[in-house]
Amino acid sequence: MTKSRIGIVGAGIGGLSLATALRDCGLVDQTVFERNEGLSSRGGTIRIDPPTQRVLSKIGVLDEVEKTGIRNKYFETHSNGRLVHRMYYATKNDNHLISISREALQRILANNLGHQLIAFNQSVTDIDDEQTTLQFSDGSEQAFDLIIGADGVFSVVANKILPVADLPEFTGLVVYYCYAIGEFLPELAHTEHYISHGGTGFRQVTVAGGARDGEHGDASLGQLTGVGEACRALIWTCSVT
Repeated sequence: MTKSRIGIVGAGIGGLSLATALRDCGLVDQTVFERNEGLSSRGGTIRIDPPTQRVLSKIGVLDEVEKTGIRNKYFETHSNGRLVHRMYYATKNDNHLISISREALQRILANNLGHQLIAFNQSVTDIDDEQTTLQFSDGSEQAFDLIIGADGVFSVVANKILPVADLPEFTGLVVYYCYAIGEFLPELAHTEHYISHGGTGFRQVTVAGGARDGEHGDASLGQLTGVGEACRALIWTCSVT
């Protein structure tokens, strides 16, 4: 049986997850094309809910995600120092949300897929949708039975399909991320704190996690990013208006 050739543009979380699922079904020959020379992820911490955890389990990465990420038990919203809302994530089956950095999740997915299935430094410049062909910046071309665009907000694939769609515009919001020791943070908490004054302000988001000594305890985002194995992690996002 001849396998179908599928070209996936973009080695982000979506592209790598799809490539893994296609690999596991064994019916296709797929390649992921990434314009950067290696894995590159922008953005901060993401929360993975139970339905998404089931998908990650199906493609064989949930155990590593759980070891690397942080389980959040509840979510709090504060306004100018006052607690206004608390929502518990845990269900009757004791399911929790998992917080993990985008970079870490991308790395886990790539390692599970196998780097041999990812073609780095391959920038797609155009698509021949009639011939199902990808054209690259080095002048080369490759034909496929199916092309899938997973190349992000400035997608070359999406622009080819919907050239009249509006491109993203800068909204004036700026986000900062940092990792720090936060012994004052409650365990398993995810909080948002809105601070406003005179019509302007910012939002602070914190995710608490335990330390990890390599074999025991919960993994922290600090350990994950090399900040320090014996510290707790605090993600601070500040949206400035």
